[in-house]
Amino acid sequence: KMGRAMDLANEIENEISTRIIGYAPDCLLPLVKFGGPNYYWVAVGTESAAYDMAKAKVLELTLQLKTALGDVGVSVHYGDLELVREGTARCEIIGEADISNPLAKAVLSLSGVVIRCKDRPTPNVDTSAVFVGTLRDGAIKAIVDRERPHEISARYPAPGNYVMVTLPKSATSSARLLVVGGDTEGAKKGARNLARLLTATNRW
Repeated sequence: KMGRAMDLANEIENEISTRIIGYAPDCLLPLVKFGGPNYYWVAVGTESAAYDMAKAKVLELTLQLKTALGDVGVSVHYGDLELVREGTARCEIIGEADISNPLAKAVLSLSGVVIRCKDRPTPNVDTSAVFVGTLRDGAIKAIVDRERPHEISARYPAPGNYVMVTLPKSATSSARLLVVGGDTEGAKKGARNLARLLTATNRW
């Protein structure tokens, strides 16, 4: 299916450049040299109806390509950390629901994908994970003690504040993001701010 879509994309590109807007005099919007040697503009006197026809034709071709590709799901990221890939969850959210729900709601709003908050990560699953909570959470404390003992402690972050630490994928674990609050309110603040920093993209 993707192979046919790529062929169609090449055909559409050719049609746009040779029949809709290009250097050929019979294009709907013919380009003529204007000013410098590499500067072209639509020919003066081109009627507004030609612009309308060109827009309609480009829309028609775009819809053809969209049909050939089929449904394209949204992807959601925080930097390089992948939460959703083309409509499929690629991440687990670990933490108490009342703390981490803003993050799950943001993912749902951006992509339509439901990622339920869990108490602990699923073993041996090749997906990223976002941990939201405090050092009172056993899963977070275990990671901090093992991998970031000098960055996060009982004194840092302070109550009401939070810190975010990205742990890249390694031979023994998937990529992880820690959102650690100095207390529950700090963790909630971190989850809300992370939700605002998510980006959604698709192939259109």
